[in-house]
Amino acid sequence: MINRIFFIIRHFLFHVVFSFFITFKCLAQSSDPERAYKVALPFLLITPDARSAGMGETGVSTSSDVYSIYWNAAKYAFSEQSSGVGISITPWKRQLAEDMNVFYLSGFHRLNELQTIATSIKYFTLGRSIFIDNEGNNTNSYKPSDLSIDFAYIRKLSEVFSLSTTVKYVRSDITALDFVQGQGITGQAFGADIGLFYYKPISAGHQDGTLAIGANISNLGTNIKYGSVNLAMPTLVKLGGSYIGTHDGSLKYAFSVELNKLLVKNVSNMPNVSTGLEVILADKLALRTGYYNTKTILEEGKYFTTGIGLNYLNFSINFSYLFPTQSLNASANTIRYSLGYTINKRNNPIN
Repeated sequence: MINRIFFIIRHFLFHVVFSFFITFKCLAQSSDPERAYKVALPFLLITPDARSAGMGETGVSTSSDVYSIYWNAAKYAFSEQSSGVGISITPWKRQLAEDMNVFYLSGFHRLNELQTIATSIKYFTLGRSIFIDNEGNNTNSYKPSDLSIDFAYIRKLSEVFSLSTTVKYVRSDITALDFVQGQGITGQAFGADIGLFYYKPISAGHQDGTLAIGANISNLGTNIKYGSVNLAMPTLVKLGGSYIGTHDGSLKYAFSVELNKLLVKNVSNMPNVSTGLEVILADKLALRTGYYNTKTILEEGKYFTTGIGLNYLNFSINFSYLFPTQSLNASANTIRYSLGYTINKRNNPIN
């Protein structure tokens, strides 16, 4: 028992020290005293997958799926599958431009019962920009884009607790205003995420269920520099809880409540609230809905969401739809599509 406690403490401290070493190393590279007031890379805050989007943009405490590295990589420690890969496509704010899209590819692999690795690539394209001269003639074109590549290591510390560390590389080519001689100014940055996850079976009356609590701090890292301008990454803190239950063996349901807040002084001090509900019938059909309000550098508003998912063999297809409570909103009618594939080889699934 004592050896087990020391084992948990040792690996917990390893993750924490490693993550904060990355964070402080990154921050030490910036000498901008107004770092907290200047923020870039809002694409890092765009929800990439249809499942979480359909549940009111909840994800830090929901059950694990192939896209967990974005929300809270520590969830992979309790995955029922040994590995998986997923791809998502989000046509983004088509009321502003017809060719803005978010592409997301992610995957994970369980090395053993205690260790898991994961990776993801997020690519955001803002469409093609056309440059014209004073006479209205086309002189050049440019396609702004953002890219993020993430790698995560996840450790299961006990039967109910896990911890994750994610490192990321970000490249931004969106500075069309600085376009000179056919080349835009490219910004680069490095960052880290830290995730915690608690996942414990409980009994509620005559029903057995699972309580899940998740916490994550993401986008800790260096400033990104566009020419002579230094801008900070959008550091985000997420905290949430979920209850996952079953009824008659053929129906599963989950209810989630989550809070998130940007650690940026020029953004509202009030946390954003998200709620989501998921109902799964016979492990084949998933119905989802949710509600969230947000005020960030990315958008501001109150939204209802809905979604549907289909599971067949090892494949899953998910779809989500977002509609705001107010008119004239560029995020109205946002649709997300996700396709996932998992391999079931675990001998002792958690749930």
